[in-house]
Amino acid sequence: MGKRTVAAGRGFLAGALVVLAGGCGGPSGAVDGLTIVSYEVPPEVLSDSAATRARLTWSGDAVFPVTIRSSVTFCDSNLTCSGAVDTVASASNPIVLRGPFCTNIRAPQRYRFGFSVRMTDANGVQSNAFPWAFTCVGR
Repeated sequence: MGKRTVAAGRGFLAGALVVLAGGCGGPSGAVDGLTIVSYEVPPEVLSDSAATRARLTWSGDAVFPVTIRSSVTFCDSNLTCSGAVDTVASASNPIVLRGPFCTNIRAPQRYRFGFSVRMTDANGVQSNAFPWAFTCVGR
């Protein structure tokens, strides 16, 4: 069996507006000036499937470009999990990014993964860390 991989998405979709079902968590430690209000991702992702989309809604006075960093908060010890770093050059709200994906998970296996996303503007102002999660469904 090949290596199993789970990752937060990478890549900004300029001008895209995608509505996704689901979404996880709530603001954690909101920071004056820049707050992630929501981060919507599909609650379940089919292993080895096409790219999903994530939608980050924020409030505040961000100076662009901004960096959006997803960090792993929980991952099964038998798997390889990684976060992502994206740079968004132009102001957009919501910001649409490539969403989470997973590979080499076979049915009937299901794994739950946790991440935290944070936004940092061009002046170094950081948002709250916003928790999110998804389940990878084997095929």
